[in-house]
Amino acid sequence: MSLAAVVMMISEGVFDPAGAPPGYPPSLFLHMPKDYKTAALVGRNVKMLRSNGVEVRELQSLELPLTPTLLSDRIPGLDHGLSERIWKVFSEEGFVDERGYMRKDGRATPWKNAVVKRGFWEEVSQWAKHIQEELNLAYGYHEMTSLQNDEMLNWIEEHLK
Repeated sequence: MSLAAVVMMISEGVFDPAGAPPGYPPSLFLHMPKDYKTAALVGRNVKMLRSNGVEVRELQSLELPLTPTLLSDRIPGLDHGLSERIWKVFSEEGFVDERGYMRKDGRATPWKNAVVKRGFWEEVSQWAKHIQEELNLAYGYHEMTSLQNDEMLNWIEEHLK
């Protein structure tokens, strides 16, 4: 089987110590620079593939600022008012810096306790898992992403021609 291109998302890929096999397809790596271990392995494999004559592209999934409506913009059904109240908690508790970026990984941020303390956990609880995933994305440390889908798909389409 011959592939036009491959994409490795949030992964360094798995390669034989001898390098890429002959005819290895053009490769795109999408990773998070905050994941230092994976980023280093991606860098090593990018170098190895290029030295084997493989076309390689690297995309980085970077952190995003938490804005008053980020959660409502990204989570269907979560209204703007609730999103703004959650953002206010993050701002007042110092979970975000002055530019809106998460100070810590959302998994290590006691945001749920802060919402409970403010008295509106009942409204938030049904959205907690979705919110957590968006916080992981905002921090730039997560398992997968769709934010670069257009770039990934365009890159693959270029190699189908």
